[in-house]
Amino acid sequence: MSTSLATRARKHYANQAAVALAGVRATRRAAKAARSAPAAKASITTTLAAYQLASAGNGMRAMATEFGRDVLTAPLEYVGTTELGYSLATSVSSVVDSIVRDLETEWQQVTDSMLASLDLVAFNEIVAAGTDAQSAEVVAEDSLYVRVLVPPSCDRCTQLAGRTYRSEEAFERHPQCNCEHWPVGTEEAARASGLLIDPLEAFEAGQVRGLSKADERAIRDGADFSQVVNAKRAPRRGAPGITNAVSAEIFGRHVEATLSGTTGKASWRRANPNLPIRLRPQSIYRHARDRDDALRLLRLYGYLT
Repeated sequence: MSTSLATRARKHYANQAAVALAGVRATRRAAKAARSAPAAKASITTTLAAYQLASAGNGMRAMATEFGRDVLTAPLEYVGTTELGYSLATSVSSVVDSIVRDLETEWQQVTDSMLASLDLVAFNEIVAAGTDAQSAEVVAEDSLYVRVLVPPSCDRCTQLAGRTYRSEEAFERHPQCNCEHWPVGTEEAARASGLLIDPLEAFEAGQVRGLSKADERAIRDGADFSQVVNAKRAPRRGAPGITNAVSAEIFGRHVEATLSGTTGKASWRRANPNLPIRLRPQSIYRHARDRDDALRLLRLYGYLT
C-alpha cells in the first residue's frame, strides 16, 4: 500500500508538471505568433485557459479515482481565473502591458527573455487550476491529506513535508511551489506511505533551496533545521512580503536578527529575557571570533541545543 500511494502521488505531480510546462511553451508560441499586443492578449488568454482546463480535469479525476467515485465538480469552474480569484484576462493583460513598456520595436520582435514573466504566470496558473480542483474533491470527503513534497524544494516546504491536514484545511503555497496534497485514511497511513521526508536527509542530499550560506553552515554545525528556517519565514498567514528576518543596530554594529521566538510566550524569550534581539546565523558567523565562539552563539540564540 505505502509504495503504491507514494507512486501515485508522485506520478500525478509529474503529469501535472508536464501539462504546465506544455502550457508554458504553448502560451509562448501564441505570444510570439501574434502581430500586436491586443492580439497577443487574446491568444495567450485562450491558450492558457485551455491548459487550465486540462490541469483541473487531471486533478479532479486523480482525486475521484483515489476515493473510488465519480468527480463531483466541473473543471470549467477553475478556468479563466487566477489562483487569487482575479480574471485571467486581466492578469495576462498586465503582463503583456509590462512587456510593451519595455519594447522599442514592434510586438513581432518580442524576444524569449521578454517573455520570462509570462512563463511564470502561465506555469503557476495552470498548476493552481489543478490543485484547486483537487482541493474541491478532497473537501467533499471526511478525510486527512498529506503534504507531498517533490524535491528539490524550498526550505520551508521541506520543513513541512509529510504534515497531515483535515480536508477542510488548506496549506499555503508559493509561486512555483511543488507541494501537493494527497488523501490518506489515517495518520498511521500517512506515516507508512513513504511520503515523509527527513529535512536533514534532504539537506544532505542537496535537495533544499533557499538557504543562505550561513544557514547551511549552521545546519552543518548541528543547528536545528526548523529554527534556522523559522528565523526568516513569514510570521503569520496573509502577510506577503513580511518575514521574521529584520535588520538592527546594536552596540554600533549592523546585524541581521529575527522576530521568531521573541514573543513573551516563546521558549527562547523566556530563557533569555534580557537579550534585546535574537541574531540570525548570518550575524553569528560574521561576528564570531572562531568556530567555538560561533557554536556558543548558536546555543545562546536557540539554534543549537
